[in-house]
Amino acid sequence: DITIALDDNQKVVLVPKGTPYPFRKSNRQFKTVVECKHGSADQIRIPVLEAVNGEAGELADHNRQMGALVVEGSVIPRDLPIGSDIEITLHSKEPGELDATAYIPMLDDFYTAKIVFDKASVSKTTLVDMFTKEDRRLREFVERGDNSPSEALGKAQLARERIKEIIDSAGDGVVAKQVEAYIIEMRVALDTETARMEIPTLRTTIEAEFIRIDEMLEKFGSAQHQRQIENLRNRYGELGESASAKEFKKLSQDLATMRIDILADQPAFWVGWLQHLYQKRATMQNLAEADRLFRQGAAFMEANNIQGLKKTIVALLELLPEDVSEEMKRGYCSGITL
Repeated sequence: DITIALDDNQKVVLVPKGTPYPFRKSNRQFKTVVECKHGSADQIRIPVLEAVNGEAGELADHNRQMGALVVEGSVIPRDLPIGSDIEITLHSKEPGELDATAYIPMLDDFYTAKIVFDKASVSKTTLVDMFTKEDRRLREFVERGDNSPSEALGKAQLARERIKEIIDSAGDGVVAKQVEAYIIEMRVALDTETARMEIPTLRTTIEAEFIRIDEMLEKFGSAQHQRQIENLRNRYGELGESASAKEFKKLSQDLATMRIDILADQPAFWVGWLQHLYQKRATMQNLAEADRLFRQGAAFMEANNIQGLKKTIVALLELLPEDVSEEMKRGYCSGITL
């Protein structure tokens, strides 16, 4: 598999294993997550990855980087904001190299890079740093002593021994590539073990969420909410022993989102927001405007105008210093779009 790395360490397969030559594979669904200003040193970096053992690993860094397509602010004709569309195409006529192209509709222009198979090589210094990090993770597992022997830990320990045997010769390109492959094997094994140990905690969290949501639904849940929680409960029942931590995390996130959605339908939720913001009044950048908005919010509360109250809260958030505003959004707005 040949894949494209995303900003959250996920990846998208563009060229599946076994694709015959020549090939041209495109995906129009990518969006930028950083701003790139015209004439600046800003960059939009698009790493191109290859699988270590034939099939793409679950995460981006479970794969080897072949190269990267970089769109630089110094060459674009105007500013490119966050969220801009990018179409990425990988094209190759024969084994050995491929052309990576990014088409940006907002700029109506193409940006290309040639990526040569097996040419990318990680320096010995970087490999030592990578190995040190994974070795530290393995030692932490062993030193805690709170885990039973597992296949994943056995794989990590075997990869470590293989790395130690050859890493001193990693100045050679062929050896460096083998060391990198072993480090990735070690990383994958440790990530697998981490996920395995997370599952009991995730189960406890999920079961607690079900209890909290059931209590809420007894007070003010709708028929739609009842159907939604039953669907989520069925999903939980279908997660057997072979289910991954990723599946449990997704269910936990969906439950948390549902709980916030139920709360967001209640006037008291937004009243609590307004009261909490009033405690931050002294930090707001325009006190006169803040006081006007607080009076407006109180009037909306008396009129039971929830939509008006929501808009008032958004306006008050804009008056907070950026660091305070972001802290509050993390703590209170997870999963909510105002």
